[in-house]
Amino acid sequence: MNVLIETDYSKFKYILGNRMVKNRAVQRLKLSIIQYGYYHNMPIEVDLSFNILDGQHRLEAVKELARDTGEKIPIPYFINSEYDADENEKEREKALTYIQNKNATQLGWTNLDYADSWAKRDYYHYRKYMQFRKDFQLGHTAILILSDFDYPGAFAEFKDGLYVVQDWNEVYKYGKYVKELINYRPFAKETNFLRAITPFWKCKKFDHKEFVRKLNFDRERLYQTRNSLSYRRSIAAIYNYKRTRKISFKINETTYM
Repeated sequence: MNVLIETDYSKFKYILGNRMVKNRAVQRLKLSIIQYGYYHNMPIEVDLSFNILDGQHRLEAVKELARDTGEKIPIPYFINSEYDADENEKEREKALTYIQNKNATQLGWTNLDYADSWAKRDYYHYRKYMQFRKDFQLGHTAILILSDFDYPGAFAEFKDGLYVVQDWNEVYKYGKYVKELINYRPFAKETNFLRAITPFWKCKKFDHKEFVRKLNFDRERLYQTRNSLSYRRSIAAIYNYKRTRKISFKINETTYM
């Protein structure tokens, strides 16, 4: 490995699709550099076109310190000649796969990192995911539940770029339902509750507006629990509140009324 030194930070580029730079990590690195200096045994790794393969947080920390102090810190780097993300789309995907695999054992990618990466690569459903997350401020698992992407292996498929949603209009409708229910019960955005109520929303016999009206009179019956089955019993009981002819709902071979 031939390690070189550079103070012209503008030579280094960020690959579109790499994860977002996290300010908290940058600030920790800045503090470490101020206290102990730059650790030169950890050079930045770049491809043949100087796209960063590993070390974008280190570069950002050094750039911020240079702006703060007016003094440029020499930064070590080496070129990995196996990659050149600027050559074509296939090579860029190859480089991004290398980055993802490399970072999985370091400062691991979060679900948001993967979503942002695929969105930047213009994957439609990941762009919709990012917008929905911004609009409703819900967590990753909650969004997967609402978008009917909640099953064994779903997390791995999401990371691999296989996230597909059948009907985003329906997902947005459910997002509005959740936002409304949070006004009654803040735990309405939790995963166990969402796993419990989403099948009801899919039932033709279930009217969300009627449920909200009933909840307004009998909200104490909907109490927080860690069990989706208990939530479903409560949801059905509230829906049938003061109803002469009870409506039954069959969900996963279990009947609730």
